Amino acid sequence: MYPFYEIRKEEMKGSINVYTTNNLSFPPHFQSQAEVIFVLDGTITTRINERKETLTKGDIGVAFPNDVHSFQTDVKSKVLIVIVSVKLISSYFNARSGKSVTNPFLKNQEYDPAIEAMLLMLREEYEQNRGEMVIQGLLHAIFGKLDSYLNFKEGSMLYDTTIQIVLSYIAEHYKENITLTETARRLGYSPYYISRIFNGKIGYRFNHYINSLRINMAQNLLRDTTLSVASIALECGFESLRNFNRAFKKQTNTTPLNYRKRYIGITMETKKEKNK
Repeated sequence: MYPFYEIRKEEMKGSINVYTTNNLSFPPHFQSQAEVIFVLDGTITTRINERKETLTKGDIGVAFPNDVHSFQTDVKSKVLIVIVSVKLISSYFNARSGKSVTNPFLKNQEYDPAIEAMLLMLREEYEQNRGEMVIQGLLHAIFGKLDSYLNFKEGSMLYDTTIQIVLSYIAEHYKENITLTETARRLGYSPYYISRIFNGKIGYRFNHYINSLRINMAQNLLRDTTLSVASIALECGFESLRNFNRAFKKQTNTTPLNYRKRYIGITMETKKEKNK
């Protein structure tokens, strides 16, 4: 029984991710899992499908599977993210199959405070590597509570299929020398049609979106590796260090080198606080 339990535990870990992050920014994307964002501090602009909201401390956003969503922090934010596979609480998502949410945002003090308490408890249980039954029980309770505040309409949760096709293609090729014309040709759409989708439904120009993905990847590499800035620029699809520096500063208001130094400084301060 013990090895079987360990296998189930690993499967559960692959089905849920719970973490706290600072100053989150991520361009429009979608996934097969559901995602809950809970703002612990600061302000973050969140877009879910065609709804856009500035979230502050205590606010919640809920993206269901295949909802296109994005995050943008202009000053500072600290958020709790919960990403959960539908199979982990399949009974809930089966009950909501064929429906979509019309109000994916809940403002602070407009919902039962038990939701906040359960989200924080979920983080603690996840970090302490608790058992599957505890995690699943909390998820059922959280989504059950959230459900009473969400409005649904008939219609698939699957957002515009064309958007998903285009975003999936870009996710696979954004490190290459990708262009609007070439993307349109490969996917069988007109450049004008794809451009209209990006401007109207995603809120990004095509080239801006590509650069946002590249910069986001660069930020991860600057934080998590010791690769040189020049190597990171090439790894992320930039043809020159000059173009990389210009694009990075435009999106983050700092240079790649200063970003890395600042992150190292924050990490050292965090370690000092923990050791006190």
